[in-house]
Amino acid sequence: MDRADARLTGPTTTVLMIISCGLCLLAPLAAWTIDEPLARFLYTRGFPGDIAKFIALCEVFSHGAGVGGLLIVILCLDPQPRRVLRLAICAFGGGLTANAFKLVVARMRPHTYFQVQLEQSELASSFGPFLPWANGDKLILDYAEYGSAFQSFPSGHTATAAGFAVALVYFYPRGRWIFFVLVLMAAVQRWETNAHFLSDTMVGAAIGFVWAGWFTKAGSRGANWLLRYEQAAARGADPTPTRADQAEPDTQD
Repeated sequence: MDRADARLTGPTTTVLMIISCGLCLLAPLAAWTIDEPLARFLYTRGFPGDIAKFIALCEVFSHGAGVGGLLIVILCLDPQPRRVLRLAICAFGGGLTANAFKLVVARMRPHTYFQVQLEQSELASSFGPFLPWANGDKLILDYAEYGSAFQSFPSGHTATAAGFAVALVYFYPRGRWIFFVLVLMAAVQRWETNAHFLSDTMVGAAIGFVWAGWFTKAGSRGANWLLRYEQAAARGADPTPTRADQAEPDTQD
């Protein structure tokens, strides 16, 4: 394991897990107190022009196409291109996990929520039923069928950014503050575009941190598998774990 790989161990992953738990615990409080006022402010006023443009550009760190472009840059510039696999798994896996949660509970995106409020004053909550994909009826006051407008919770973009940041810190620890600031800016971009509430991005970030932590924490099965791949790729050997490797007990989990 090289110097960079050894940096994201022990205290760092513990702090990430504590932050993730804190975000999940605070998300319900944010959902009932801060979500609507913040979203309403951004829906009606928003940020000034140049600030809004800067925030919009931050989406590159959380959008699948943007992350893919950054991975291509890393693949071309990093002398150890095998690192890209771990970066991709942490980033895209976090986003896909968050998207899976969207299938469990429906929540209107802020722009849909306020549009419905204008048309149907009796609307009380942005949340819809559990397992909305299995609901054949229209979800909220017969407003619309289940689809993107009801997939606000949690934020897949923020989960992608969080997972990507953790993997980047694993390999490039000097940039840790830059990477985590970009996660925050990715979340702000989702608020500014009325695509997500604050609590959506909090839970999305937690999902990304936990997912990527499993692939970067020293001793975890996900990290061990990728480490074997990276070491084998560096030697020019077959990176696929052998049956003996797969059966080897992991006592450090």
